[in-house]
Amino acid sequence: MKLRLSIKRGLLLLSWFLLWQLSASMAQAADHDLVLVISSASSMVNPLKAAEVRKIYLGISMFNEGQLIKPLLNYSDNYLQEVFMQKAMFLSTPAYERQILSRVFRMGGTRPAVYTEIKNLLSALKDDPDTITYMYRDEASTHPELKIVNTLWEQKD
Repeated sequence: MKLRLSIKRGLLLLSWFLLWQLSASMAQAADHDLVLVISSASSMVNPLKAAEVRKIYLGISMFNEGQLIKPLLNYSDNYLQEVFMQKAMFLSTPAYERQILSRVFRMGGTRPAVYTEIKNLLSALKDDPDTITYMYRDEASTHPELKIVNTLWEQKD
């Protein structure tokens, strides 16, 4: 009888410990800053203001150092996508999609390219030095060929 109680108590302590570890790792994983990146560390693109980034992603042509900046949508992570839409674009993803499609139909042009896999996004960034995208700071820092142009949003503790 006493053995069963100590086993139950041990299992309860073990489950509490595992739950604590899981919550700590989830909190750590969610600690990301959202940054705007370009394809080359030697690129001539100057830092962009938040309003300029918003205009670029809404389909308004923006030139920086004489180059037309082309946005790429990073849909590789649903949380990242929603953070970008809410914190940088001030829209939900469905509202953004409606607005960008409406602009394309009314004024012509094309919508930003969507990438659901990070390797394809990185390849597209490398292929065209005038493209920009957004990602977590820790993801961008693992790729030395990328240049962080500015921070779009910082996670507060």
